[in-house]
Amino acid sequence: MDDTNPQKVGTWLEGLRWIEVDLHGLHDLADTLRADLDGHLRTATPEILAEHRTGVQFGASMPENPGVLAARGQYAHCLGGGAEALLSYLEAAEAMILAAREVAERYATAEARAQARAGEIDAALQAAEDRLRYGPLGPGPTRA
Repeated sequence: MDDTNPQKVGTWLEGLRWIEVDLHGLHDLADTLRADLDGHLRTATPEILAEHRTGVQFGASMPENPGVLAARGQYAHCLGGGAEALLSYLEAAEAMILAAREVAERYATAEARAQARAGEIDAALQAAEDRLRYGPLGPGPTRA
C-alpha cells in the first residue's frame, strides 16, 4: 500500500465506528512506569551516571597500541551514548506517565458526559412516551 497517496491514507477509518479506551490499562501503565522510575531507575541514576562519567578505565598504560586506542574511543562513545539514553528514557517515561493519566482523565470525563447525555436522552424519551400514553400530566398514582 502506498501510504503517501492521500486518497489511500485514512481509508482504514471507513469501518471504524468507535474507539475503545482501557481506562484501567492507562492507569496501570502510568502506575507501573511511575513505580519503575521512582522505585528503581531514578534512585540508581546518579550512580549509573557517575560510573559513566569516570570514563574509560582500561588501556591507559598502552596509549601506543592502535587497537586499544580504538577500543577506548569506541567505549568512551558508548559511555556517553548510554548516559544520554538513560536521561532520554527518564524524560520520555515521565512524558508517557503524564500523557496516559491525561488521556484517561479526559476520556473518563468525556465518557461520563456522554453517559449523562445518554441518560438525559433516555429520560426525555421516557417522558415523551409517558405523555403519549398517559396524557400531559403523565402517569398518576391511580393510573397504571
